[in-house]
Amino acid sequence: MTIIAGPLPTPTAPDKKITPAVDRRMRYAGLSPGLMAAGDGVATQTGTPSMSVLVAAISGCLVDDGLAFGHGAYWFESDAQATVGPLAASDPGNPRIDLVCARVHDTDQGDADLTPALVVVAGTPAASPSVPATPARHEALYQVLVGAGVTTIVNANLTDVRRFAAPIGPLPKYAKKTSDTGTFGGTVGTTGGALVDPSGLSVTITADGVTSYRVLAHVRSFQSGNVNDLIKVLIREGSTVLTACFSPRIAITGTAEGGGLLSSEPFIPTAGTHTYKITVCKAAGTAGSDAKLNATSDEPTWIAVERVLG
Repeated sequence: MTIIAGPLPTPTAPDKKITPAVDRRMRYAGLSPGLMAAGDGVATQTGTPSMSVLVAAISGCLVDDGLAFGHGAYWFESDAQATVGPLAASDPGNPRIDLVCARVHDTDQGDADLTPALVVVAGTPAASPSVPATPARHEALYQVLVGAGVTTIVNANLTDVRRFAAPIGPLPKYAKKTSDTGTFGGTVGTTGGALVDPSGLSVTITADGVTSYRVLAHVRSFQSGNVNDLIKVLIREGSTVLTACFSPRIAITGTAEGGGLLSSEPFIPTAGTHTYKITVCKAAGTAGSDAKLNATSDEPTWIAVERVLG
């Protein structure tokens, strides 16, 4: 088996400011962290169970979460199944949880060499053991439950925690309106029947349970038929609110006012289908179905979902 860490061209510039490790990170900075294919890095027990595990061939991108954002990514690849271990001897009285990880080395970060490896990060025995923290420049693949007093690891002890790489930055899902929404505001308040979901402003994604996303929305402007009305805009999944904002108090009736961009925090949705939507309500002011969000072909109101690092 051969383990490599991506192309490492020797710098040719006189000052050699772009080192091999920096070059590698720059090449793969456009991927979110994780493996490239579903079969990469699958862990199983050894043929005759032992304190080691077998890890299938693997290729993937590792973004070092311990470094400043934008530092870049690392490539990790092994071309054949590997035996990882043996794990440290079990504790006679308490279980522990270990991590099987892909580990990269970086001389720019104080490592002695650039040699990557498949390694085990040992946990701490306890009656209710915790998962150890993933160290810098490691990508966790599997959790291993090491029971009290055991001398072998079997498949039932292995928990898959792999994540899978994807391009970052593009908006995989997007919806917009180029004309004003329908009116709302018959009831004033921020719960129950006061909430309205304008048509055409929702997006659906299929998540893998490991990739991070962010939901963004842009409102061209607000409008209402009553002075001092306050309009609230929310990004929701079902009844769960991801984020929200308010318009300025309406100053002139029937006139477009305010507007702007709102964004959720990055999050990892569970595996499966998720629908995110813009929801609106008249949070305060005068009841009456006379409020709306404005939109034009040049300045649409929209909602989008994007992948992010994490």
